[in-house]
Amino acid sequence: MDYDPELIVPDKSLSIDKGAIDPWNKPQYTGFLDALKRYGRAAVRFNVPWFELTAEERNFVLQARPSTAACAPSSSGWKPRSTSSTCASSSAVTAAYAECPACHGARLRPEAL
Repeated sequence: MDYDPELIVPDKSLSIDKGAIDPWNKPQYTGFLDALKRYGRAAVRFNVPWFELTAEERNFVLQARPSTAACAPSSSGWKPRSTSSTCASSSAVTAAYAECPACHGARLRPEAL
């Protein structure tokens, strides 16, 4: 399972300030949004609609990983860094199944291919 940007940003007409990033609209993640604003204020425009952000800005947000968040995007994308049930349940909302590029869904180790 991997995180689907379409589920993370369901309404691309919203700015980050207006709630474009769905998980950050939940009370337990407001600290992450605050940290990202401090961390990325020079790299991202928070007051323009998501669809107007450059690819670099969108990638910066989706790959961000300020250390203040327990469940937040990591260097390889949106991966939970916590085993808490709260994190796991909210992570499931933005996750989608993706086919493995190596085995194409066969669930085989590389040496078995």
